[in-house]
Amino acid sequence: MSTDFLEFCKKCEEPCCNGFFVLNKEEQKTLEQKGYGHYLNMEDGYCVIEGDPCPFYKDFQCVIHDVRPTICRIYPLYPSVDRDGKLALEVDEDCPAVKELGEEFFESAKKRALKFVNEELSLECYRKFWED
Repeated sequence: MSTDFLEFCKKCEEPCCNGFFVLNKEEQKTLEQKGYGHYLNMEDGYCVIEGDPCPFYKDFQCVIHDVRPTICRIYPLYPSVDRDGKLALEVDEDCPAVKELGEEFFESAKKRALKFVNEELSLECYRKFWED
């Protein structure tokens, strides 16, 4: 996403890092190797970050920013499955940046993020999670 979003995000104090964070196997392995395994939990065969808000969100910052999971990298977008069963991205309308930066910005961000998730990382775990 553009620096506009990153700059907006740095100034925001909304508690965005809450919810359900599904990790793929690479992300799980990385966090375990970094000593964060005690924050992870297996739920219905999926590895998730345990805690709401996220235990890695301190003082409005991500303390694992360099190894943060894909779900965090693409926020305020989140994966879902469309009517055709394909991986799609939705926008979290609760994010203040969505109102500030506008629909056009996030439609463009969706295209870039889908390319990222489809080409750079295997998000099959998300597809399976959302289909279940």
